[in-house]
Amino acid sequence: MNIKCLALALLLLPLHGQEIPNRFKKTPDLPKSPDDLPVVVTNSIEHFLVAKEDLHQWQASHPDEKITRELLVNWIKQGRASLDNTFFFSNRLEQFFELSTGKSLTYPVEYAPPNFSGEWNIPSAFDLKYLGHFFETIVSKDDQGRLQASLSAGAAQLIGSDSHSAYIEEKRSPDDLFMPNFKTYRQSCSVTYTKGAHQLVGIFNSLEDETKARLIFSETGSTTLDPIPKNSPAVTLS
Repeated sequence: MNIKCLALALLLLPLHGQEIPNRFKKTPDLPKSPDDLPVVVTNSIEHFLVAKEDLHQWQASHPDEKITRELLVNWIKQGRASLDNTFFFSNRLEQFFELSTGKSLTYPVEYAPPNFSGEWNIPSAFDLKYLGHFFETIVSKDDQGRLQASLSAGAAQLIGSDSHSAYIEEKRSPDDLFMPNFKTYRQSCSVTYTKGAHQLVGIFNSLEDETKARLIFSETGSTTLDPIPKNSPAVTLS
């Protein structure tokens, strides 16, 4: 018995300190060169708030000029505008990206019939609506290496439902169904990015203040194939 135990110990000795390979574990294929790495694009999104009256007056006195980010930065210094939101994100080339700020609202879209007369309908299916501001983009490169972007920006706002009417509320019955009403703004465009240049995606009514307009600018800073820019595209006030 002792001889058998000694022989078993000698057989197990070479395995001490060695990792037993797991034949069920798959090792991912690592990139062989930098060209095999996915291209990542960095973007910045900025939301500016400007009084509609100031914006209309400027457009009337400058009919041949475009609204630029530099103009809004000067207005911020003068107290005529404000920077509401700034977003930075990175995404793979040719991949869809969505950015939203706000809250979500879940509301019923289907109801089960009541079991007895006079009972309220029971919700059986629901839908989800995002309220607030959203931004969607897909960035690609053309044959000349230029960055092409398909952009879409906008906002969604809940403006109530018919059930909020005092008359309808008084006359409603358990069989009546009321759906929420939404107001949605959306602007879509395609642009060719120039390094260091900011693109005006769209101008919308502010959901928080009807007297102000929301201007959205987008800028692509760099890719994994380009050097990282030294200057941040964020607004800096001196």
